[in-house]
Amino acid sequence: MSQAPPDPSNATVFAKPAPELAPEPLWSAGTVLLSFEDPLPVEVPAVIIDREQQAFRLRHHCPTLHPGQIVSFEDLSTSGRAQVVSTERKDGYVETRFWIVADSD
Repeated sequence: MSQAPPDPSNATVFAKPAPELAPEPLWSAGTVLLSFEDPLPVEVPAVIIDREQQAFRLRHHCPTLHPGQIVSFEDLSTSGRAQVVSTERKDGYVETRFWIVADSD
């Protein structure tokens, strides 16, 4: 004897819990423009490696950034000022950690 196909109107629906939404990013992904005076104005394009509420880390090609230095930062969605926490020279680039000291938003 063959069985009749299941009736979809009698199907039990198992709802999956909604996934947790990730927090809104502080900045758009991609690049940030740093600027500072040394003593002439300098602009440094940089790539975002990671970011937190009050800190971020960038990859760039400017070996003159040093701990304690204050820079301005800007991307498409935010801008402000940050202090250099540490700078590490890697093979062909520089990674710098920053602490945000003032947001313009």
